[in-house]
Amino acid sequence: MLLQSVSQKIYSKLRIFLSFIKWIALIGLPLCLLKTYHPHAFYTLIQQVDRHAENLRIVRWSIIVLFISLWPWVIEFIGKKLTASREKIIYWKQQWLRIAMWIILFELLICENIIIKLIKWI
Repeated sequence: MLLQSVSQKIYSKLRIFLSFIKWIALIGLPLCLLKTYHPHAFYTLIQQVDRHAENLRIVRWSIIVLFISLWPWVIEFIGKKLTASREKIIYWKQQWLRIAMWIILFELLICENIIIKLIKWI
């Protein structure tokens, strides 16, 4: 019984990981192929992204704020659709602040490169 429970947890984590890898591949593979077979088009795309970096930053932060602000309603909706128990819905609603902090921390450290900017400023 214990072995079955552990194997189910491992299988669940593996499924999530493979789903993440699938999305990375779906996004990354076309970019790699574009860079390999059409380098001029790839660098034109990079220039376009650089040109609109500020606008894209505003859009990214707006999506994050929208996601964080709508969290309780989204969890309630998903919980009802999946017929989750009331305890699970409450648990995920309580995780709102923790998830918001992780998203903001990721955004600042990875996307905004705040550590590099601080090092250059010092």
